[in-house]
Amino acid sequence: SAEIEDADFATLREHGFAPHELTIEIAETAFLEDIRLVADTLAEVSALGVRLAIDHFGVGTAGLVALKSLPISEIKIDRSFIAGAAIDAFDATIVAGLIEMAHNLGIVVTAEGVERADQIAALSDHPLHASPASHA
Repeated sequence: SAEIEDADFATLREHGFAPHELTIEIAETAFLEDIRLVADTLAEVSALGVRLAIDHFGVGTAGLVALKSLPISEIKIDRSFIAGAAIDAFDATIVAGLIEMAHNLGIVVTAEGVERADQIAALSDHPLHASPASHA
């Protein structure tokens, strides 16, 4: 923990940022090999106050294991589910379920790739932290 704090967070301190102002995004696919390889390091980073977010949530197979095993602060639902939520009942049900599950666990939810009015309408019944438009 001291090594992580000294080596990696000195720049934050130099510029007056507190660790809780930093969110590290981890692709869900990063957990596919062995979640235990990253769990200890991420737990140390989280203990320093840094927030952890799972990016592209829903496309890998380790998302629920990560939620159970790691101190995750936020999930970012993958754009592939958001794109279909307005036109496909299956995708809409998955998105609603992910949002409800995350909120019940005290996890912030972001919908990735919200670009159209029908997507906004499909998500309007579900409280989200943010719904950034695509920049890719």
